Amino acid sequence: AKAALIAVCKAGPSRIALAIPVAPPDAISELAPLCDEIVCLSQPRNFFAEGRSTMTSGKRAISKS
Repeated sequence: AKAALIAVCKAGPSRIALAIPVAPPDAISELAPLCDEIVCLSQPRNFFAEGRSTMTSGKRAISKS
């Protein structure tokens, strides 16, 4: 996701939103400066791989507006 955000930033869009189903909280913190909004359905603390996570925590959104 980071490489994609960097590539999109170079195109000069007016706004960037990133939607991902699951990611560890530290990854969200790392990606936040590269976009205007992040929507992540689950941010488990013990994240190992996307296929092993459960979608139990509901929708979470982070916005820098």
